[in-house]
Amino acid sequence: MVRSFPVAHSLPIKSRVPKHSESIKMASLEKFRQELDTIDAQLLAALGKRFQVIRQVAEFKKQQSIPMMQPARVKAVQQSRQELGRQHGLDSDFVSQLYTLIIQEACRVEDEIIDATTQSPQSNL
Repeated sequence: MVRSFPVAHSLPIKSRVPKHSESIKMASLEKFRQELDTIDAQLLAALGKRFQVIRQVAEFKKQQSIPMMQPARVKAVQQSRQELGRQHGLDSDFVSQLYTLIIQEACRVEDEIIDATTQSPQSNL
């Protein structure tokens, strides 16, 4: 029995690409992914630092009886971060949505701290 083999030109282009070439592409893609992983870690570390400061702000507001919500500050942050985002090539709607989330979480954290009672652990007994 004689076997017939497909002619190279009848194979799809993808099938004609040597496997070695695919592994080089994937290795290059992995470099990008590693770079993104590093940037993501830096972003999350920066957010962590931001929320450490937010906790300090909340403690200060609590001690000084300053209301948690400061609408003028929220507006100023939103506007300045949109401009900063534009300077870094980011869409202003994206930056606005991102900072809406950040500000919402900051308000939640501040509320939690400001509204917390200053009871000692024994007073709950």
